[in-house]
Amino acid sequence: MSSLIQIDIVDYENLSDLGLRITKYVNSNLRDIVRSLLDILELDQEFDLDGFFPRDYLMRKPQECRNSVYELYEIICSTNIRDFIKPKYEYLLYSILDWWEKCADNEDDLIINPVDDSLIKDLDNDDGQENLKWIQDFQKYYNICFQNHDFLPEQLNDMVLLYLNNPKLLEMAFQINLDDYLDLMECDLRDRYLEKRYEKNSDFCSSLSEKIVMELISVIKRFQKRIVHFEKRDEVEITADIQDAVTGPLNSKYNVLIAREFTIGRANKKLGETDLYIYAEKDGYVTDYAVLENKYIENFTKQYEQLMGYLN
Repeated sequence: MSSLIQIDIVDYENLSDLGLRITKYVNSNLRDIVRSLLDILELDQEFDLDGFFPRDYLMRKPQECRNSVYELYEIICSTNIRDFIKPKYEYLLYSILDWWEKCADNEDDLIINPVDDSLIKDLDNDDGQENLKWIQDFQKYYNICFQNHDFLPEQLNDMVLLYLNNPKLLEMAFQINLDDYLDLMECDLRDRYLEKRYEKNSDFCSSLSEKIVMELISVIKRFQKRIVHFEKRDEVEITADIQDAVTGPLNSKYNVLIAREFTIGRANKKLGETDLYIYAEKDGYVTDYAVLENKYIENFTKQYEQLMGYLN
């Protein structure tokens, strides 16, 4: 078992075998703690998850909250190590640790699994002894299992209020997408945040062309969070993924159409085929809105001239 939950005391850019073993050990404890909660959920379908999620989130989406416990368990039991899990899972994990601490009759019972002798031996040096203490101290898990605590109410409220007063400053200071925290926000702040975001987007999207660009940017941002899924795909496959993702929203919201490998342009010798051609058609009249060309950058000047050739 190799866990997805990164441990703050391990260098994952230069992951060693020892670092991997530390990660596995801490996550074996997390796994068994979450499993204990799942056992209760499966035995008692009426078990109240109050305290594990914000009140409003639990009331609006009770089944999603219940499913999240299973999803968190699957994350911890995964065969890959990710550098990011969604804030809702961080909040849930933090809440489960707090619940586990309150349930324990004895402080010695908080850490479920003992450290094996080989790991103790390898950490028995000046650099490793501190880490050995930390991974056996349950109180340290509130820190080493999280890169930050932005998901907790006080910190999140501060970030939302900063956004409401100065969105650009929030982007500079935290470089996060507050949309990921929507379900964790307090009700009034979430309403104000959504109003502010709508106003900001409305100001920017003053024309249909800009709205189309915003839809494309939104899709690409989502793809960036799943970079491991795309790194081995070629241009054609990625273009198809983009088309699949934006066709529905563009057509339903703006009555805009998308064509693949569309012949277009003003080249003297031979017209090219753009990857995606975005247009509208009404009463036989066609309006051009955008072309999308997906490229591995090899010869920028030549590829730039090719793109310019598509314009009419």
